[in-house]
Amino acid sequence: MTLTQKIKRFDWRSALIAAPFAVMLAWLVTSILDRDAPVDFLSASAVEKSAPAGGTIEIHFDVYRHRICPVIKTARTLIDSASQEHAVSNFTFSSNTRPGRESYDRTITVPEAAAIGTASYQIRINYACNVIHNLGWPIVVQSPRVFFRVTPSETQGLNLPALPPH
Repeated sequence: MTLTQKIKRFDWRSALIAAPFAVMLAWLVTSILDRDAPVDFLSASAVEKSAPAGGTIEIHFDVYRHRICPVIKTARTLIDSASQEHAVSNFTFSSNTRPGRESYDRTITVPEAAAIGTASYQIRINYACNVIHNLGWPIVVQSPRVFFRVTPSETQGLNLPALPPH
């Protein structure tokens, strides 16, 4: 059979009907296989080595952004010396991001209830770079743990008894 006979015999109508489904299947497969993290944390460290409970501490991050994707959820956690997890809600934020290497500092508030001693801070970010990620399978990126020391706050002080009334 010659090439022209094969072309004449080919069912073009079925091919035209199948083509959009093949394109959608290819898009679906590439979306499912897209699991590369949009951000790599190169390093993370505390600028100061200690902070009082209830006080603030500055954390320095070095990251490499491969691409910009929307953030679905961010969890910032401090684990104190008693292994208690504390959600960190007060922090500084900047939306001035672009692909490439970036260094930035974030100031967080150490929870007042954090136990005195060595603590660690970590960020967990869920990204949605395509529709599949939005449907419940996000790309999860965690920062390295940042260790620092929680010291007593001024209100915790020396726990002196109250002065008697005059």
